[in-house]
Amino acid sequence: MAYVTSKFKFFRVSKALVLCFAIFSSSPVLTQTLNAEQKKEVKSLIEQFLQENPQVIVDAFRKFHKRSQANKTKNEAKLIHKYWESLINNPEDPSIGSPASDLTIVEFFDYRCGYCRKSLEVINTILTEDQKIKVVFKELPILSEQSEMAARAALAVNKISKNKYFLFHTKLMQNRGSLKINDIYDIAEDINISVNSLELEINSPWITQTIKQNRDLAENLGIRGTPAFVVGNKIIPGAVSSNTLKKFIKEARRLN
Repeated sequence: MAYVTSKFKFFRVSKALVLCFAIFSSSPVLTQTLNAEQKKEVKSLIEQFLQENPQVIVDAFRKFHKRSQANKTKNEAKLIHKYWESLINNPEDPSIGSPASDLTIVEFFDYRCGYCRKSLEVINTILTEDQKIKVVFKELPILSEQSEMAARAALAVNKISKNKYFLFHTKLMQNRGSLKINDIYDIAEDINISVNSLELEINSPWITQTIKQNRDLAENLGIRGTPAFVVGNKIIPGAVSSNTLKKFIKEARRLN
């Protein structure tokens, strides 16, 4: 080790750093053979180098972040591919948009989520401006009992009258007050949905199963909150502006 230690005295800047990292990172056995004085000298060289070349730390973090993002994107794409059929082809999921769509957006949401309420405006903008978009709605009640009751009612309305689902969905989202069962029935009556039909359907086992499937799917995809969007091979957590969503849509079409 005397040879290695003496070499450190002649290496400057990057060469010193390379050797230091080689000792501490690549050769744990070699590290154990250093005495206290030698370890102190190596530590001093590293600190001196980093103080004189702080850009090294910045560059290292940038490279690390870039690799992390690349890995995240790759993993997301794999997960989306794995669960693609569950994302877009569950017959119980409500949807809206052109039957001739060339791109499907999936939204996970909760009716008591303020950010989901804002996202409704974004979805409306996208659907108005882009006639080749389809949106699949994944009911993901995670915030309260009222969230689940609203989700159950929305799925029931979709079963009773698919062409009224999005109107019902919009009214639930725009509601600023309570979403207790009687409030939900009032909203249903406002759009001429039979409360009797809704009462018969709202506690159906298939609704319980659909919500469970959505929760399991969200967990498998690493989705921890609402709203969350799946666009192409990307999972987009949180609320986004219409311009941001358009960028993801453009990228997804480019990769198709």
